[in-house]
Amino acid sequence: MRFSTAITVILVFLSFAVIFGQEDYWPFYGLATNGNGARAAGMGYAFTGIADDASAIAWNPAGLTQLVTMEASAVFRFGFGSVSGDYSFANAEFERTTGFQFNFVSFTVPFNAGDFNLVAGAAYRTLYDFNEELTLTLSAEGESVELTREIKGGINAISPSIGFALNEVVSFGATVNILSGDDEPKYTFMDEVETLPKVDFSGTNFEIGALIKASPQFSLGGKLTFPYSLEVKGEDFKEDVDVPMFYNLGLAFRPTDKVTIAADYHAAPWSKAEDEDGNPFTDENANSIHVGLEYLAGSGSSILPLRLGFYTVPTSFVDYNEDAISFSAVTAGVGIIMDNFIIDGSFEYLFGSWAEDNEAEYGFPDKDVDYTLSDFRITLGAVIHLGGN
Repeated sequence: MRFSTAITVILVFLSFAVIFGQEDYWPFYGLATNGNGARAAGMGYAFTGIADDASAIAWNPAGLTQLVTMEASAVFRFGFGSVSGDYSFANAEFERTTGFQFNFVSFTVPFNAGDFNLVAGAAYRTLYDFNEELTLTLSAEGESVELTREIKGGINAISPSIGFALNEVVSFGATVNILSGDDEPKYTFMDEVETLPKVDFSGTNFEIGALIKASPQFSLGGKLTFPYSLEVKGEDFKEDVDVPMFYNLGLAFRPTDKVTIAADYHAAPWSKAEDEDGNPFTDENANSIHVGLEYLAGSGSSILPLRLGFYTVPTSFVDYNEDAISFSAVTAGVGIIMDNFIIDGSFEYLFGSWAEDNEAEYGFPDKDVDYTLSDFRITLGAVIHLGGN
């Protein structure tokens, strides 16, 4: 393939400007947590006030007290999407894919300690998933060029957890997250491959949760993640990021035995995070709103849960007007409950747009360029109940 000198220069500079400047707009890479569980995903991650399966380890450990048998679960996820931007001199198109990735695996055991009902559990889960292959195709004058970024890694946690019921109304729980992970990007441009040094992550944080079942119809839940230090270590650097306190608040309303309506607020004030020199990690927070609906169709030994949801996905970035960039997502899910075995699946569609002043940012002739994002995730999970207490 041969390009004129002018178009080659434009494409090369534009390629690297876009790939480095816009890469973290992808909502599931960066400061947006990954969200655990296929059922929760189908309900828009409005699950703090429900938390009645093993994923309570991630959402609200107090909810573990609702489990009455030993339970094992496994959840996997994959995704794909695109971002497009139109310039007067070129067209830019991102295509994103992820492989079949682990999301959550757990085991829980109910037991009694005196007059208290307790449930202990442990999970291995993904908090931040960095795995993706991102291909940028730039087209101009009837020709095109590609740049590919491949990332392997993420931040995972080993999470022992326990919940205990104070009485029939109030439960409490706690989770310890032992964090580890890495991030290893690789770039390919015109058959030239560059692998960047791997970055490792480690740390430990603590979470406590509470669940109040005010009535058979209403429940309220909350989870608090205490501040902690995340160690980030590269080939020639090492620093600690002080992560502030996060919290989730959720409620659930069950007007009938078959219908559950839920809403959550997730507070992630990343603007308070600082590096070891006291510099802000970002100027933006990642607070989000979540709503979900579940309807149990069928009866007897075979029940078919149907789910819908909506949530907001803030990013740590602003547009050229200094307005925070945020996306929205709609979700749907379905499951089947067969005696002691449950299969769940969910589909998420994330969408949004933003504008950049590329003249000021990158020195290109187009001042205002609109970018459009469409992203999809599919989550599959299975749960097996292993008998009575």
